[in-house]
Amino acid sequence: MNEESQIKALFDEFLAAIAGKDADKLRGMADESLAVRHVMTGNVQSGADFISDAAAEEFTFFSVGGESTDLRIIGNTAFVIGRFTADCAIYGMERSERSLCMKLTLRSGADGWKFTEIRISASSEL
Repeated sequence: MNEESQIKALFDEFLAAIAGKDADKLRGMADESLAVRHVMTGNVQSGADFISDAAAEEFTFFSVGGESTDLRIIGNTAFVIGRFTADCAIYGMERSERSLCMKLTLRSGADGWKFTEIRISASSEL
């Protein structure tokens, strides 16, 4: 599997881990320095807090569809922009279908590709 295919597969695994509330899987995919930025609210979380929220169902993905990804690899850094529709309930909002966009930054190291930054927006503008 080439790097591009591997990184796209990691993005799919990331969405599946969120939907499955799989904190162990998310921890294994995240770099220690992971920061998560919620673009619409301006909220910034540590990776540990984001993973804790996912496991505690602070945001729940019931299903994800219509996914498209754009990917760029520069040396040992990769940038993925994923756009998708999610049937979800986010931080106390009602369950509904939402168009979401995530920009993820990954770095390659001795233990493979790890997420170092995630930006989440309810629109395609990051």
